[in-house]
Amino acid sequence: MKGTTKKLLSLLLCVCMLFGCGLTNVFAAPSGTVLFADDFSALAPGESPMLEPGTAAWTGASQTKGVAYMEGAEFEKNMVLKFINAESNTKNGYPTIKKDIDATNMKDLTVSVRVHGEGRFRINVLTDNETNFYVQPKKSDGWTDISLTIDFEKLTYTLTDANGTGEAKAIPNEIYDIRAISIQLQNILAPGTHCYIDDVVFSTSSSNVDVAKANNGTVGVAVKTASSRKALKTETKPANVTPTTTGTVFVHDDASKGTQGATVNAASSQWTKQTTATLAQFKYGMHNDNPVYIVDSTSTSKHYPTLKLSPQSGELKKVSVSFSVITSSSTAALIIASDTDRSSTLFSVGKSTDWQSVVAEIDLENST
Repeated sequence: MKGTTKKLLSLLLCVCMLFGCGLTNVFAAPSGTVLFADDFSALAPGESPMLEPGTAAWTGASQTKGVAYMEGAEFEKNMVLKFINAESNTKNGYPTIKKDIDATNMKDLTVSVRVHGEGRFRINVLTDNETNFYVQPKKSDGWTDISLTIDFEKLTYTLTDANGTGEAKAIPNEIYDIRAISIQLQNILAPGTHCYIDDVVFSTSSSNVDVAKANNGTVGVAVKTASSRKALKTETKPANVTPTTTGTVFVHDDASKGTQGATVNAASSQWTKQTTATLAQFKYGMHNDNPVYIVDSTSTSKHYPTLKLSPQSGELKKVSVSFSVITSSSTAALIIASDTDRSSTLFSVGKSTDWQSVVAEIDLENST
């Protein structure tokens, strides 16, 4: 949001319907607690690594089988993970494997890996659902021992590669929620080239860590916001609580004025518009005898049902937006847009079984 005083402000509440590895041959035994390790010895040649979010396995991968992809391979009498970009491909390939970590109670997080081969190897660090920073370590001619340590207390990171251990550098963007740290190991490969990785270890120097919870890094509130904006404030309380405010409430909707089971009609409500597919819509419903809005998708595809509010913000200096939400297998997001700026997601709330009450305070004068 860049100087958006006296502009048309749009607030969108969006519910996006989304639908044990051995520790052997590790090049350096980390001190502290090992959270996750994979030496790929369980893979067969040509087999892809197991992807299973929320467990002691890799969380996800980005690849195209037969084009730019990853598979188990035997190299120097040892099973490794091979990153490949086929010779038939006419452009660079970006095969990527990802691990999500819940870093609660961790002072730091260290990712260690051995790399051998062609291409540019990168470690991408995603926080609050977007890329925070990445490093591109220098490799030697043979195997290179690489490690990246993220210090959550000092908000710095340190890289060790073929040049040795570098100086600590400041993390460029604020981290609002450490319950969903994503680490991507990526190789950028020219057509007909490949690279190997082995002995991957995720560890922390902290000792009071729940390893099972750490491997469930997809759970929790993920805040997606620029570092110049205020951090998310959340607390658990029941739905339909009238927000406490020192200003003027110009919209208050507790979903009590609609017919149960009916689709929300923006034309006859306080909302400006409902943007949605017919297979995923906001409807009036009940939860524990409380009237609520329910989004229930009947499709296996992703949909982004959205309720939009467009107040005239010419006389507004500050806006506070609050809502309560439960998401069973989806993400609820608050998005802001102006008449000149592209929309920006302030934050998103991940899967939860209890009500989460969210408050966003927007200062239009100071663009924060």
